[in-house]
Amino acid sequence: MQTLPTPLIITYLTLLGTTIASFLTCLTSRRQSGESILTGRSHCQTCGHPLHPTDLIPIISYLTHKGRCRYCHAQIPFTCLTAELWGAILYPAIFLHFGWSCNTLMWLIAGTLLLSLSLIDAQEQIIPNPILLLLALNRLIFLPLSDTPIRQELTSILTGTLIIPTVMLFLTLLMDKLMKRETMGGGDLKLLYVLGLYLNWKNMFFMLFISCLLGLIWIAVRKTFNKQADPTIAFGPFLSIGCLAAVWFADPFITWYIHLF
Repeated sequence: MQTLPTPLIITYLTLLGTTIASFLTCLTSRRQSGESILTGRSHCQTCGHPLHPTDLIPIISYLTHKGRCRYCHAQIPFTCLTAELWGAILYPAIFLHFGWSCNTLMWLIAGTLLLSLSLIDAQEQIIPNPILLLLALNRLIFLPLSDTPIRQELTSILTGTLIIPTVMLFLTLLMDKLMKRETMGGGDLKLLYVLGLYLNWKNMFFMLFISCLLGLIWIAVRKTFNKQADPTIAFGPFLSIGCLAAVWFADPFITWYIHLF
């Protein structure tokens, strides 16, 4: 496998990423409508018409039909395209960063689970516990396979899992009391603890910074186009993006920042 040309691997992972992302959007849609995720053909959620294989080509079908159903011309959710684009970028990016290693497989699985919970949270404002458990289990399974000494990995996990999420928990409880409303969902806090299994405390700080920044930008954009928009947002997608951004950019950014002084 390691003798395969890199462009071929990137092409394969791009196709795999878009296909899995498309499948996840289908599962999320069926979960929301109460349909079985195991049986039944793919169909338009508006008119119910079964979809032809040419309607199911990730990214291309959406662009070809201009984001609308070919049969009833109803608008297809933009999240379908964004999820497929994320899959197309994420899978090859993970391989290019980690190469042929167990970390590649671990982060491919983690990235898929983060995309799944992000789609669900964006639509239902909930982060399912089974996905959080799978995320934690994924990290623990690959822990003994890491090139880093197990003692160092456990130290990183303890600091990442306990310090930042616990501080956020106390801050959230304090803000809830002061503002007399929920400021951060319980699912988001649980996700923070799980992501602490993957990131050390420095990377967790970077993740929170990116997540909060993107969340504030999103709120500002929504307010610009809709003055009556609800200021509350699903924070799971932003935590997921922040986590994945930390994988690539946290260490270089921290190194650059330290050298400023």
